Amino acid sequence: MIVLLLVLAFWTVAAFGGLGLLRSGRAPLETLTWLYTVLALIVGSSIALCLAVVDIFRRIRRELWEYRQLGSHRAAADR
Repeated sequence: MIVLLLVLAFWTVAAFGGLGLLRSGRAPLETLTWLYTVLALIVGSSIALCLAVVDIFRRIRRELWEYRQLGSHRAAADR
């Protein structure tokens, strides 16, 4: 959940002010470096988001499996 919140915060900040550097009169190499850095952050945040969602679903599935196993053991004990 922490990773999801961090990615959401990153995208919110990016949406509200990330393009501000493009409006300023900076050197082309500085702008290009900034764009590559932002691209790396976008790719990294997308990968982190996917891994976090997969991990959350894996944990939910494991919890459901353990819950079902516990239920089947209780049913067997009741017989």
